[in-house]
Amino acid sequence: MRRYRWLCVTAAAAVLALLLSLFLLPGCGKSKPATGEEGKEEAEAQGEQETAEEGTEPKTVTLTLYFIKSEPSDMYLVAQKRTIPYTTAVARAAMEELIKGPSGGDGLIAAFPGTVKVLDVSIRDGVCTVNLSKEILTDKAKQGGAGAAMEGLALISIANTLTEFPTIQKVKLLIEGKQSGQVDGFYVEDFWGHVGLPEYLERNMAVVRNP
Repeated sequence: MRRYRWLCVTAAAAVLALLLSLFLLPGCGKSKPATGEEGKEEAEAQGEQETAEEGTEPKTVTLTLYFIKSEPSDMYLVAQKRTIPYTTAVARAAMEELIKGPSGGDGLIAAFPGTVKVLDVSIRDGVCTVNLSKEILTDKAKQGGAGAAMEGLALISIANTLTEFPTIQKVKLLIEGKQSGQVDGFYVEDFWGHVGLPEYLERNMAVVRNP
């Protein structure tokens, strides 16, 4: 009887040892969860992948720019849509695109020399203050200047382009930080010599026509 009991205990111990060895064997059961630095790297990799997937279609913004159309008996503004890469500085981007001039094929005129630089743009209480470089005066003169009609439409093109944004009601134009006084021998307040530079540029859709 004692021998029988001893055999049973021995068998039970062997079975228990076998079960424990199977349970602890590497590779069995669930995979080990990522912890510590491994978990951090995995999370970062996943985040980078999600960012890349979200960025597969770059965001854009569509601007409405106003350019001059000159005909034998008339001169007016025409609106032109332009899509550019997304930016939070949309007013500055709109001014820069206006200076670049119209897209080809519409017979529109670039009113401003392409050498003009946008020095600063700020918006406060509905007024957008735009500071442009001196080339708007000096290089325009090198191009032969402009008549009164083109000068007036050029200023309105700035106002109409920037007041497309709901936060802007009117525009204050500066040249090298000035609204009056001389810049390289040119009087800022005279602008191109006919209309002159008013304190504020305001929206005027009466001079806009469909192409």
